[in-house]
Amino acid sequence: MSIRYAFNSDPKPQTRKIIVDESAATASPGRRNLTISNLENTGVCNPPDPSNFRVEDCTIPKIEDGEVLVETVYLSMDPAQRCQMNEETGVDYIEPLRLGETVHGLGGMGKIIQSKCETLNVGDIVVNSELGWPWQRICVRKASELTKGNLRKGETCVISSAAGAVGMLAGQICKLLEAGRVIGITSTPEKCEYLLTSNLGFDSAIAYKTEDVSTKLKEMAPEGVDLYFDNVGGDISDTVIKQMNEGGDVILCGAISTYNTDVGYPPPISEELQQIIRQKSINRNRFLVLDYTTEFPEALRTLEAWFRDGKLKCEVTMRYGLENAGSAFVEMMEGKNIGKMLVEVTSPRKG
Repeated sequence: MSIRYAFNSDPKPQTRKIIVDESAATASPGRRNLTISNLENTGVCNPPDPSNFRVEDCTIPKIEDGEVLVETVYLSMDPAQRCQMNEETGVDYIEPLRLGETVHGLGGMGKIIQSKCETLNVGDIVVNSELGWPWQRICVRKASELTKGNLRKGETCVISSAAGAVGMLAGQICKLLEAGRVIGITSTPEKCEYLLTSNLGFDSAIAYKTEDVSTKLKEMAPEGVDLYFDNVGGDISDTVIKQMNEGGDVILCGAISTYNTDVGYPPPISEELQQIIRQKSINRNRFLVLDYTTEFPEALRTLEAWFRDGKLKCEVTMRYGLENAGSAFVEMMEGKNIGKMLVEVTSPRKG
């Protein structure tokens, strides 16, 4: 018997029975699996809630040739997963969650406990090379599934959601690529303090909940903004774009401010902003990491070298236990994390 997680939504959720495949074989006697399945969609304009998820036992499946059985160590919590909780995601590269089925997140890491693959062995640590990792303690993976901006030297860069997993790395990379000034926008003074005192390369930071972004940005970047790494959309992005220089670059990476609304992605912009973009010849391009899969190996080598040399720092907010994945996802959507939100499903030190 194994366990899985489910996904709810309405104020009065309808409980659905999860169908378990009783014919699947158990990988090893006494090993208990756990899956988080979705029970109900949240509704396009409602924030997610821990009650949207349910933990259930399920069987441990058999593996076929070319597959491995993986015990999940870490699950990645990503804002883009919020789009999966709608009937339509608005994009073609991730599918909506299905009621009563296991939640499929975007990333994870695990240890192989059974293998029918010549290239992967029991004990190997693996990550997904394609989007998708089930919220499940033990899962089957195919072997084939495992294993932008024009920044110029001296330019001024602004990073929104700068204390999050992506923003924190984007700011550091801008500095490593010799940006002149890197400005982070985040929610609270405490997060600003973290950005400025942790040697992350940020020259200044703005707490949008307590400070006027427009005023502070003019003080910090009196000559204007050259590159904007946009993780949030909405009013903050409108404010930054209005202070951009001619020929500047906007990298559309995310729009978390609109994820609990019925606004599409990329979010539409006003006629005023469209006119500013045209008049200043600002490049506003969507960044999708899947467009750069051929560059992954070289990028990973560069990032690993920076990390080993102490030039790139990673902060993690950790929650423990698969049963807490739903709550961790909600915390991440509410901005209660610094850096990457992870769920430790099983201890990496075990075995």
